[in-house]
Amino acid sequence: MPIERLLQITSPSPLEQITWPHMQHNVWIKRDDLLHPVISGNKWRKLKPLTQKIQQQDIQHLISFGGGFSNHIHALAYVCNRLNVACTLIIRGDYSHQLTPTLLDAKNWGAKLVFVNKKEYLKRNDADYIEALKLRHNAQICVPEGGTDKDTLVYVGSIVEELSSQHLPEVIILPVGSGGTFAGLLSHIEQHSLAIELIGISVLKAPGYHTQLIPELTALPIQNTQWRIEDNFHQGGYAKRNKVLDAFSEQFFQQTKIPLDSVYNNKSFFAYNQLVNSQPELKNKTVCLLHTGGIQGVRSN
Repeated sequence: MPIERLLQITSPSPLEQITWPHMQHNVWIKRDDLLHPVISGNKWRKLKPLTQKIQQQDIQHLISFGGGFSNHIHALAYVCNRLNVACTLIIRGDYSHQLTPTLLDAKNWGAKLVFVNKKEYLKRNDADYIEALKLRHNAQICVPEGGTDKDTLVYVGSIVEELSSQHLPEVIILPVGSGGTFAGLLSHIEQHSLAIELIGISVLKAPGYHTQLIPELTALPIQNTQWRIEDNFHQGGYAKRNKVLDAFSEQFFQQTKIPLDSVYNNKSFFAYNQLVNSQPELKNKTVCLLHTGGIQGVRSN
């Protein structure tokens, strides 16, 4: 049985055109949040190659890393439950006395939660540390934090393939955290010589970080594709919010019935709302905002 059918993935994700609130122009929204009620957005795009590896290599146990509100942790635990794969999750911080809704779901789906301090968590990319964890927990593979690796970068390009058959935009705007989705899209656009500009909205308080990181993640040198990272819409840092951002998200939902999560898409949609005023040329371009899902995190924040 195809994995999409087994997990009941809605593919391709819908592309909706809306009139942007308070402005007389239309914007396309790629609704990856509607791919699946749990494995939504870029998490499915990143996890599909893993599901194929699980089936092909008969993986029985895996480990991965994440925080207490991680969309990756949430989606991975659900996938492992559905595929009958044991899952050990290394969690940054001690939530043992009060599990977040994200972690409670993961536990209920059968995941083993291992809480570590921030110092130990910093070793999550250390090869020796990972091998020791795999040996300790009898796991066959380790899924990187966020789910990004070279295989996922390739499959993320399927977003552009879907847009090609729906309505190909001139500009794609999306939130950027670990950088995997942005790098995957950028690689696909460059490889296929598409006339699409890519704008990433960093959700981290780390000016210049993504501009340096993205070329290191892409599958090939980027020579012809226009891309940039906007660093001024993080609202104070990762998962930081304020009344203005919350008011925008609430108003946007009331006017469009499209919910925004409180970590990623609230910032990217808010950023577009600001950019279209400071860069009015965007109004004259076909713009697509990629909704990367993560709505489960709203209840946790």
